[in-house]
Amino acid sequence: MVCGDAEVTIGSSIAARSSAPRQKHRDNLIFIAKSAPHFVTEGVNVARGSSTRKLLSYDNLHEIPKQFRQNKAIHRGAACLTVYVDTIDRDGAPIDLIPLLRFISRLPKTELHSACIFLDDRNGLGKIGPKKLGFLDHMEYKHGVDFFTRELGGRASHVKVLVAGSWYNAFGHQGGYVLGAADLIEYLTWDARAYFFSTPPMPLQTAMSEKALELLQEGYSPSF
Repeated sequence: MVCGDAEVTIGSSIAARSSAPRQKHRDNLIFIAKSAPHFVTEGVNVARGSSTRKLLSYDNLHEIPKQFRQNKAIHRGAACLTVYVDTIDRDGAPIDLIPLLRFISRLPKTELHSACIFLDDRNGLGKIGPKKLGFLDHMEYKHGVDFFTRELGGRASHVKVLVAGSWYNAFGHQGGYVLGAADLIEYLTWDARAYFFSTPPMPLQTAMSEKALELLQEGYSPSF
């Protein structure tokens, strides 16, 4: 899903994920980093609330297992989990996602129904990874192309991943993107309001982004 304004679309996508789950009997636990940018926190704040939704904040990913267990008492059956992750930490280094994946893999089906990991890679694309293709490029080089399914094990089919980024941060021109499984993107096209109301990128900008990605995949070393 491409967009004309990355920040608006990311915030709107988080708002959609933060709304009450369609399975009304399930609790919806939303973890947002305390360092998240304003458009993420605003997206969460404007999302339609319900008694099943609980917003939780964290300083680093290592806090999530403890907070999840502390909130077990509110779970009415297995919960739905969404974790917003800024892929680059405050020091400019890629975060370590492996402990979070291993924690999710160990959760029994009685506690976790499904999970969505939202990777905000605005500061990763064009900057990290052997081909400068962003956080997943870095993680696949470091841990192997199958690191997600390997670490999640039998829970892999219950975990969705969204990757969002900014063409401006990466390549210096307007727009951004949200990537994920087809069914999840279809859900966002109806529930993320920015998809309807934001200005789409011009065809020229989309073509520029496509060419930049093609050059990176071919091993071109950018100077940006």
